[in-house]
Amino acid sequence: MNSVLLDSGVFLLLSVGSAQHAFVQSHRRTKGEFSEQDFTDLLNFLKGFTTLCVTARCIAETSNLIRYDRICAPACMAWLKDVFGSGLGEQFREGYVRFPILAQSRHFEELGVADTSVLQYAQHVSMTVTCDSKLYGIISHEGYPVVLLEHILAVARTS
Repeated sequence: MNSVLLDSGVFLLLSVGSAQHAFVQSHRRTKGEFSEQDFTDLLNFLKGFTTLCVTARCIAETSNLIRYDRICAPACMAWLKDVFGSGLGEQFREGYVRFPILAQSRHFEELGVADTSVLQYAQHVSMTVTCDSKLYGIISHEGYPVVLLEHILAVARTS
């Protein structure tokens, strides 16, 4: 299985941009941080994978971040619902790691719930994409394939 795991920040960019490309420039949590071209470059990178995985904890965190922008939120939440709620997103897989397993991780206090779920689930996928350099370092140190979103975007800009 050729699968990729997305952290909350990457999944937020994907969710906002998938709802409407222009939202990337206007959503409170993505404007100034990402561009529409970043969204397009992320999509091009993700085309290389058959399955996109997001942990249940990151889906919850992303939905909370989406709701920070009342104008964009309805369309973004509808996209989330279509992908995970109605089964339209056959390419997407929700990953689940039980809380007791998260709490036992030596990185739990440092990373928190959502990022620890990414760390724990990284062993089940071909690649993890994150925008968090601390999470990147820990996943890399654990020996799992991981890439920073900023590196994907930098390579896309030079192509």
